[in-house]
Amino acid sequence: MVPLGLGTSTSTCVSNELGAGQPGAARLAARVVVVCMTLSQGVVLATIMILLRNVWGYAYSSDTRRW
Repeated sequence: MVPLGLGTSTSTCVSNELGAGQPGAARLAARVVVVCMTLSQGVVLATIMILLRNVWGYAYSSDTRRW
């Protein structure tokens, strides 16, 4: 739900900036949200993968000698 909310708010912000005749500000707003979403999702997924690093092997093989 967080990406949906950020996408909706970004659309509103970009639309307001374009309506005000400021395409540079609209471009900046879109870039800021893309960078923030990319970094935050990357950190969350990396943390999950690190925390579950000892469990990943079970998903792909039942042979404990492989991992």
